[in-house]
Amino acid sequence: MKYNYVGIDTSLSSTGLYILKANGEEFYYNYKNTDKLTKWHRTLSFVEYRDYEVLKLDGFSNNEIGKIIKYGQVTDQIIKDILKHCKPEETYVSTENYSYSSQAGKLIDLVCYGTLVREKLIKLNFIDFTVVPPTSLKAKICVMVYGPGEKKKPSKNDQGISGGKFKKHEILRALFHSKKESKLVSILEFHRSELLLLKSIPAPISDIVDAMFLVYTDIINRNDI
Repeated sequence: MKYNYVGIDTSLSSTGLYILKANGEEFYYNYKNTDKLTKWHRTLSFVEYRDYEVLKLDGFSNNEIGKIIKYGQVTDQIIKDILKHCKPEETYVSTENYSYSSQAGKLIDLVCYGTLVREKLIKLNFIDFTVVPPTSLKAKICVMVYGPGEKKKPSKNDQGISGGKFKKHEILRALFHSKKESKLVSILEFHRSELLLLKSIPAPISDIVDAMFLVYTDIINRNDI
């Protein structure tokens, strides 16, 4: 691998950032809107956590402006953390596009937050910065882990689920099946059965896994293996 890769899964409550350097070094970050640590935050003790809080202010206008100011501070920190490890001229960055299934109010805030991140990344002139649609990322994950579909049919996992229909559980299963060597996988292997039986994959695991797959699929797309 000749270049550094960065994957960002933006979320108002738990943004996942994964950095994989050309020399194989890994760096994990999670930006969360609470100072509380769950069992899973503590399990991933190697992750650097950045806490923030969006204060509710009096008046609609003050509240909206307050959110923009806070999102600006958080996104500044994201950029700072990336630049601590990577030079833009040696680095590819990718992020997942918004999920339009989100509630309208939350989606508007997420677009504001995500746009601030994108605008700052674009200004830094990385080798390339790409925005990946969620369904496209899921399809790429499936092909990467389970291989292409037969006779022009879509790729499916070991349960017969096509990549475009993957949910968080299928994405985590794909990470285990990928046999990728990483700090995250080595820790989560001890909790595999428990995690896959949960009703939903908890933060920050789901966010960081998405960020990792953004990196892995980007590396394959660029044939930088």
